[in-house]
Amino acid sequence: RVDWTVRHQTRRRTHTSARGRSVQAPWRARPLRGCDNLDSRGRISRCAVGSYLLAVLRSSLVGRAVQRCRECRAGMDATGVARSSDSRPELERPSKVARIGMLRDAAEAYAGGQMQQHRQTCMHEIAWPSETPASVRLPVLPYTGAPAFQFSFKPDAFQTKAIDALEAGHSVLVAAHTSSGKTAIAQYAVGMALRNGARAIYASPLKALSHQKHRELADMFGRVGLVTGEVAIDPEAPCVVVTTEVLRNRLYEQSDTLQRVSYIVFDEVHYISDPDRGVVWEECIFLAAPHVRFVFLSATVPNGMEFALWIAQTRRHACSVVATTSRPTPVQHYMLPAGGNSLYRVVGEDQAVDEHGLASALAAAKRTTLEHQPASGRRANRQAVGQTLPKLVQMLVTMRYDPALVFCFSRQEVEQHALGMIGLDLTSNSEKEMISCIYHNAVDCLCPEDQRLPQLSNLLPMLMRGVGIHHAGLLLAVRDIVEELFQAGLLRVVFTTETLGAGLHMPAKTVVFSGLHKFDGSSWRMLTPGEYVQMAGRASRRGVDDCGLVVVLLDGSVEIMADEARARLLGSSDPLQSRFRLSYNMVLNLLRHRPPIDPGKMVESSFLQFQMKRSASQLKEQALTLQAQCDSVVIPDQPMVQEYVALLERFCRLSYELRAVVTQPQCSLPFLQPGRLVRVVPDQGRAAQAPSLPDFSAYSDEQVAAAAEMFGNMGVGGLAAIAHGGVWAAVVAFEQLEAQQDCLVGESGGSTARNPARSFLVDVLVNTDDNGQGSPQHRNDGRQLCLLPAAASNGRPQVVSVLLSQVDCFSSVRVYIQKDLRKLEARQAGMKSVALAVSRLCMASGQVPSLDLAEDMKVKDSASAKLAGKLEHAEDCLRSHKLSGMSSLRSCVASLQHKLLLQGEAKAADRKVRHAHSIVMAKELDKMLQALHKLKLIESNGIVTWKGQVAVNLHTPNALVLTEMIFRGMFDDMNAQQLLAACSCFVCDGAPPAAMKLGEQLAAIFSSVESVAQRLNKTAHDECTGRVYPTHMDLVLRWSKGSRIPELLKMTSLYEGDIVTTMKRLDGLLQNIICTLQQDMHSCLAVSLAEARRSIQRDVLMNNT
Repeated sequence: RVDWTVRHQTRRRTHTSARGRSVQAPWRARPLRGCDNLDSRGRISRCAVGSYLLAVLRSSLVGRAVQRCRECRAGMDATGVARSSDSRPELERPSKVARIGMLRDAAEAYAGGQMQQHRQTCMHEIAWPSETPASVRLPVLPYTGAPAFQFSFKPDAFQTKAIDALEAGHSVLVAAHTSSGKTAIAQYAVGMALRNGARAIYASPLKALSHQKHRELADMFGRVGLVTGEVAIDPEAPCVVVTTEVLRNRLYEQSDTLQRVSYIVFDEVHYISDPDRGVVWEECIFLAAPHVRFVFLSATVPNGMEFALWIAQTRRHACSVVATTSRPTPVQHYMLPAGGNSLYRVVGEDQAVDEHGLASALAAAKRTTLEHQPASGRRANRQAVGQTLPKLVQMLVTMRYDPALVFCFSRQEVEQHALGMIGLDLTSNSEKEMISCIYHNAVDCLCPEDQRLPQLSNLLPMLMRGVGIHHAGLLLAVRDIVEELFQAGLLRVVFTTETLGAGLHMPAKTVVFSGLHKFDGSSWRMLTPGEYVQMAGRASRRGVDDCGLVVVLLDGSVEIMADEARARLLGSSDPLQSRFRLSYNMVLNLLRHRPPIDPGKMVESSFLQFQMKRSASQLKEQALTLQAQCDSVVIPDQPMVQEYVALLERFCRLSYELRAVVTQPQCSLPFLQPGRLVRVVPDQGRAAQAPSLPDFSAYSDEQVAAAAEMFGNMGVGGLAAIAHGGVWAAVVAFEQLEAQQDCLVGESGGSTARNPARSFLVDVLVNTDDNGQGSPQHRNDGRQLCLLPAAASNGRPQVVSVLLSQVDCFSSVRVYIQKDLRKLEARQAGMKSVALAVSRLCMASGQVPSLDLAEDMKVKDSASAKLAGKLEHAEDCLRSHKLSGMSSLRSCVASLQHKLLLQGEAKAADRKVRHAHSIVMAKELDKMLQALHKLKLIESNGIVTWKGQVAVNLHTPNALVLTEMIFRGMFDDMNAQQLLAACSCFVCDGAPPAAMKLGEQLAAIFSSVESVAQRLNKTAHDECTGRVYPTHMDLVLRWSKGSRIPELLKMTSLYEGDIVTTMKRLDGLLQNIICTLQQDMHSCLAVSLAEARRSIQRDVLMNNT
């Protein structure tokens, strides 16, 4: 039995300051308590809520009515946005005079739009096209006609205002928190289309979300179609749910099914910021018919009005922005250190950060890590999370804070944590029977062999205990079962990756984060505020929960600062940012359109061009401000200061170049005896590249004066010593790294070229400070030390491992250090000897004597001698410079640095202004048109050729490569299995592992495909034609020969779901090619491809559940 301590902070009315207190809450006995107004289940008591609302209503009812009339007559504010505060009919409405004044003020508004607030929970703005007369720009009034769709509940203010805007003929952007009821507006838009005898399209970014929305809309409206890349159900229905890519392709094809469409709903429109897929949303918006109105559903975004203004300008009709920042149910955020036993409330129901709780949580996480894992690495911290999660889940279920979603950031972590729940049984016997029934109903449609797949056979015992998993590597049947059971309330906890938080409507009462860091494909990084908000938004179910819960596990692997945590807890979603880019397929589709569309027109109408033009005025003002600030900086004797700075840069660059010579192993290893004084460059960034000058304004004159002596060369001056950054240390030992350790974990940047000095590790006794000022030295565990000069009084001597390439200078002096340095007293004595030696040598001769490059280290080549001579000359110039002894030298150099920085920023802002006024991608478009003409895909007048028509019909990024291979007849002599192997190169997203080897036949096939791709990339001057990979060739070949999924799992690291997805993508590509060839009379090749396609269409591949 574990006691969980709930720490919180309560503000009392009679006190002006906060007072913290702790409540011991055994996880099996008592619920979470946060204030005196919570009932026994941790919810705000109805009595307290009723008393509070009644008091507010009595005190402000009359005042609100008076204030509303004043605001209606106020007209536009300083931002040019007309403001009013009309309310719903159930509250007092403005008088007739006030309403007339509101309409008159609205008529005088200009293109800035209009804004209306509703009880401070809903914000409404209207974006108009710039050419719209002011007399037409009227506010949206409440709709009084017969509703197009009757809800079973009373709509909220933002829902009602969005419906009013739709009835007024506007497009609408609805920005609200997850589970706030945005889908109701989409349902009303579908109802409007059906009422008017038109059609509606619901576009979603995910296939799984499309299936979910299809089920929901079919329950409401009856006949609803579904079209994805894999499924086509009743595409002629009055309402059709599609994926966004399918909609884009239909718009390019000018499909007859789009003629009567009057409303298009874009769900999760924030996907427009996706680097890979965001351009699809812009294409759809541009290509839709002029009469179409849009409904954009999104999480809260900070620049919704900017997006609406673009829609209004592009589509030539008004676009309303209806936003609400209030949540339908409050959410509290807690933090739990992994391995600890206390929950800390960091955000209360008032959505304010509890600073005391946050500081306590971060301190406890650091303390727990040091106590339980003194040498913690990421694996050890993951184990601590795995040990904590079962106790946390049990507590949540016991206290009725389930169901819960646990977000993990790798598939392996999802499955490991789910298996860690093996000791928990969270369901009753009746629930077990229902789970078993739903499971068997779902898998009965599979063949017996597929029912025995490991994923399916291992799933049922886990589900029976109320635990589920969900990630993209699972079979579609598994994901469907988990989603169905979770929505039915039969699963208590589901472990999932962040893909579940991207759009699927699966809200829970509690959301748990297994950590705040994720691997993004190249490195570990912290979640962005937008990512955190998106996933945390799944907490709380509207109409079901009184309060939601978010719990963040602090694993201690990377220290989290309070500012970073606060930014996530209170952060907003990321702004909508255009990811528009040109592609050859887009250009061909626009030229084939009837009538043809100039690709340059689409570029000019893009959200990217709009954002750049809007930023031009701001950038121009910024450039003028920067230039004025630059001109205001006056530096006495500026030419001499510039000359001195140039000498400093030359000194640092030559020191860096000479370091590569002195650290050659054959020259330096004989001198790495214990006690040898060496000057160490602290971090790998400085060691791997020539350092830039630091910001001297961050240093005081006293620090500069002391730096020269600590550097060991008083003649060059303190500024040169600080710019160099080296500190003196004593050698303890050295070792050669193994081949796989050649690249040290502690490196923070720099060149990846082979350097022999990076193959040796040197242990040095050096002064450090974990929290002080100094140059950072990265350790193998990912943390940092600050290396300080030997004489620094606030230092702590430690033995630190550095690469040989970090050693900058070898002194001819050795000091005595004890052999056993495990005791602090021994390290302090050794560091005192180093500091004393450096101080006495500088006082005696002005510098610490170093080994002679030619005489001692036996470096005889003329280039090294010349380099050493240049460095000595640079040091002499620094000593003899006129400004070297000036007392105000540091401030003059710092002022020059500041002026040069402002000057550079001003020039950069000027370039951005010129770029913002130009047409983006104009040169890129010209190159594309030239390449398409050279490849004979278009005529000189822009007409698409027969070959270009084939390329347009192939809906794949590799369309040009496929087309070239078809017209060269490279597929004609291939059999069915060879065709499958060749086509599999076009459905793989990633390069194969280095150890992968292809057979002779497969290697020859891939060589032919790759040669065409390389030739086209050379012609096109870029890689817009797509990439090809041989990763799945052998896999596809074995599947076509009858191999089962268990056999394929032994030869690949892919999950079962990945294999099926690959086969389905290949099947879709083959179908696309066959249809294209049948239209263009390549009948023989079409027959061969059809035979190849039939060989992979079997078993689980043909089941769509």
